[in-house]
Amino acid sequence: MKKHGDYSVFRYVRVIMVILGVLGMLNIGLILFTISASQTEQTARLRQTTAAYMQQTSHTVRAVDHFMTYTIVNDDDLTLLTTIPKNEQSYDAIKPLEHIRSRVFDFQYSSGNAYQFFIYSPSNDFFANISPLEMSYDRYLAMQSHVRREKSDASWQQVTLLGKIYLLHRLTYEGAVLYCVIAPESLTAPLRQSTLRSGDGAYLSLNGLPLTKSPNTRKAATARQLNFNGEDYNLPFSLHITVRQFNLPEQLTVIQIVIVLLSTVIGILAFVGVVYLWRNFAIPLRSFSSALSVITEDNADEKIKNYRISEIDAVNEQIRSLLSQTKKLKLSLYEQEIAQKQSQIQLMRIQLRPHFYLNILSTIDSMIQISETKNAHALIMATTKYLRYLLRTNADLVPLAEELQLVTEYVQIQQIRYGHDVLALSVTVPPTLHLYCVPQLIVQVFVENAVKYGVTFDQQTQVGVAGNLVTHHAQNYLHLRVSNTGPWFPDTLLTQLNEGHPPLPSQGQHIGIANVFSRLRMLYGTDFALHFTNLDTGGIAIDIEIPAHTGKTPKELAHDASTARR
Repeated sequence: MKKHGDYSVFRYVRVIMVILGVLGMLNIGLILFTISASQTEQTARLRQTTAAYMQQTSHTVRAVDHFMTYTIVNDDDLTLLTTIPKNEQSYDAIKPLEHIRSRVFDFQYSSGNAYQFFIYSPSNDFFANISPLEMSYDRYLAMQSHVRREKSDASWQQVTLLGKIYLLHRLTYEGAVLYCVIAPESLTAPLRQSTLRSGDGAYLSLNGLPLTKSPNTRKAATARQLNFNGEDYNLPFSLHITVRQFNLPEQLTVIQIVIVLLSTVIGILAFVGVVYLWRNFAIPLRSFSSALSVITEDNADEKIKNYRISEIDAVNEQIRSLLSQTKKLKLSLYEQEIAQKQSQIQLMRIQLRPHFYLNILSTIDSMIQISETKNAHALIMATTKYLRYLLRTNADLVPLAEELQLVTEYVQIQQIRYGHDVLALSVTVPPTLHLYCVPQLIVQVFVENAVKYGVTFDQQTQVGVAGNLVTHHAQNYLHLRVSNTGPWFPDTLLTQLNEGHPPLPSQGQHIGIANVFSRLRMLYGTDFALHFTNLDTGGIAIDIEIPAHTGKTPKELAHDASTARR
């Protein structure tokens, strides 16, 4: 029962956890604030850098537009190219093209090679590049095919060449068309190389449609988006930048200072918590441990005290209950030991049955009188071996091989008395089972009953002993069957035996069977089976199932396993 003022150890732990939780929340809040401030500063720097880049790009695009306008209006070589017959390869045809390319090369020193220029004359279907190619030849042919079938009058447009998107600028004047083509990745490359970090992204859009691959939707959901409208910078396209939410350079110095301060505070609070737990938990626990070292059944009430901790007090109650149960268990073990001694005495009475040995002596005397000294000698030796085994063996469990040897010697005695044509024994137990342990005389009792109640001189009585291993619920059991061709069990007796209630021994009858039931219960509890059957072919059978174990020591079992592996 929980007394007034008693508290669980979890109450003390909760107090410490609440304090540490508050400190943790403060720490998290400070870190989030630091990250937010760092993000704001980094975003401002990124906007400033990108704005400068957009202005520079706007300047370059205007320069390209000015160069294209001047060239298409004022360049006489361009006009000559529109008059050259199709497929003309003469020097006069090539010379104007080389002049134009020379001026384009000079212009690209300031604009860069990313801007590629092409010329097309619809009148003579003349198409050629006037700048070094930055695309594959297949895309060059795709570009040629595109300009031939082009119907759009837009100055800036998106064109896809063999799966790759390009930004195309078009100028037309007096039958000549001048093109400037640039890959969007080339426009965003300076940003990715100098400003953006791994995981950030940048892409262009024209008329609301992306010109380059936009960031993954799932990643973009956790990223910040920066948009730069092209109209604000006199550009035909807009720029969009995605920045990862948490990939930011935090203010490490400030965070380190805060962590040091918080660690100091946590250390102080942890010390206070340790002192608190020491006074309210450790000291009572140490006192409880000391009491356990000197506690006995007689002084339990004196040594077990109330420590004002509900868990320890609950253990105290369990200890009192355990000590009480220990007393009862000792008494029960003492009573069980007495019962076992009585069972052993009863077993010895069964073993030493005087009338059995008196009959043996009478048989020997009769054999000597009729000069059957050979049979008399054999009977004496068999009886001696049988008696010697009974007197020297006092173990509860014996190897099955010894039990079968005892049964064989017993039947040999009876065969000498009655004759081999009256009694026969058949043992069909595999040698692999001979090391398994069985209760002493467990088989001999039923063989003796077969001789006692089954032997007649009208026909031969056959006694059989068989064995094998069976498995129930992943547990191995040794199964033994003792059978004989004698008379059946009476129905009433058969029912009693199979229900596990053998009749009480009276006038020397059923002593062996009752003793078998008692010893099996003492050795195995309920983990055994004993079944009696009247066979349809005549005779009876007794089936015994007990847990299978060899009785070997661990060292012997390891040696056997090692030998089997070799």
